[in-house]
Amino acid sequence: MWSIAYRRVMASPERRYGMTIPFDGVPARGAPRLVQGVGRPRLHRRVVRRSQRCRRLHPLALAAAWAPELRLGTAIVPAFTRGPACLAQSVASLADAAPGRVAFGIGTSSNVIVERWNGIPFDEPYRQVSDMVTFLREALGGDKVTGTFGAARSRGFRLGLVPRRQPSILIAALRQGMLRLAGGHSDGAIINWLSADDVRRVVPIVAGAAREAGRPDPEVVARIFVAPTTDRDIVVGGDAWPSPHTSTCPCTRRSTSGWGEASCSRRCGACGVKAIARRPSRRSPSPWSTS
Repeated sequence: MWSIAYRRVMASPERRYGMTIPFDGVPARGAPRLVQGVGRPRLHRRVVRRSQRCRRLHPLALAAAWAPELRLGTAIVPAFTRGPACLAQSVASLADAAPGRVAFGIGTSSNVIVERWNGIPFDEPYRQVSDMVTFLREALGGDKVTGTFGAARSRGFRLGLVPRRQPSILIAALRQGMLRLAGGHSDGAIINWLSADDVRRVVPIVAGAAREAGRPDPEVVARIFVAPTTDRDIVVGGDAWPSPHTSTCPCTRRSTSGWGEASCSRRCGACGVKAIARRPSRRSPSPWSTS
């Protein structure tokens, strides 16, 4: 149902396509056929996993064996809901199972998932994401890690399994602060809820932050929602779209409403440092529109 466009920000951009595998409602025993089917068309060379009904990393670990030709990724794993050591072990295991084929997406997630579902305070999400990416880089590199990372403190942790090839780490971002963090502190950004015109404004922010930090050209993953149906009622009724909690999250609401910086609270991790939205067009809910 959903597709992902992958793009590297270069003079001659490399554009690749993938899709979100709809695991929802599919038992584990039936998943191999689904994953292997995705790998057959030349168009779909990468897979990003996203679901509210099962843990994101487990299906991907299995898919590493089911379809060794695919690049695998998450969009996204919350930065709050796993401890630093547990998260690093999970990513390392996936990277070991699919060497050179993993793009690990991490982000703030939402207050619904973090607070309501898991009972974890959704405080300082921008810092939480930044610190967890720092921890992952140190741990995945084989270092012994000690320090405070977001809401957690780790003392003397070292991975027993260090990946032979490091996975890409991508940060989910909606607004300028998080977009700059993605470009300057990770391998790229995962963007969502944007039009094609919006992407043209967002990508240079990520690329500019990468240049300023002396990092390689970043990868930008644009998530595109597609409803392959001629039934208008299904689309208008919302049955083809994600769960309601994504639209009730304050971060997502601020991004799609076009609210400016003054409306952003300390709990809006996706806004990061600064919101650049001002007045959206009536025709488009884009936070980047100035018409």
